[in-house]
Amino acid sequence: MTKKDQRIAIAEACGWKWYKTPRSVQNPKESQYRTLCLPSLHEHEGQSAVWLQRAAGVEKIANLKFMVDNGRLPDFPNDLNAMHGAWMLLNEQDQCEFRNELDKVVHRKFPEAGKHRRETLAANATAADRAEAFLRLIGKWR
Repeated sequence: MTKKDQRIAIAEACGWKWYKTPRSVQNPKESQYRTLCLPSLHEHEGQSAVWLQRAAGVEKIANLKFMVDNGRLPDFPNDLNAMHGAWMLLNEQDQCEFRNELDKVVHRKFPEAGKHRRETLAANATAADRAEAFLRLIGKWR
């Protein structure tokens, strides 16, 4: 699973929504780009010029500059803070299950390590390890 796929899957699991950026009026052949939007930005939808119009289906059209300035997709596989934020969105039961998944990820990386050593390694797991464990927990790891 690529880092980009991981970022998207974790963001979607955390409630981020897909938006399209508008085509330019001056250049209608210009590409539209899809982007994920931070959930807290949705409260502004329809209340500002940045939310231009609804698109077909579940996607909406948004102002690209606003999205870039305010809704950057976290780099979950490389950012421990971003992974902590994703973990905090899990309920208590899933947080415990996450710990079990993280232990399995660490065990695959260090099969020779004893149980005590694996616990230490899991406590110091990388963001990539935590991203994998999170995605395995929610059934999105490929």
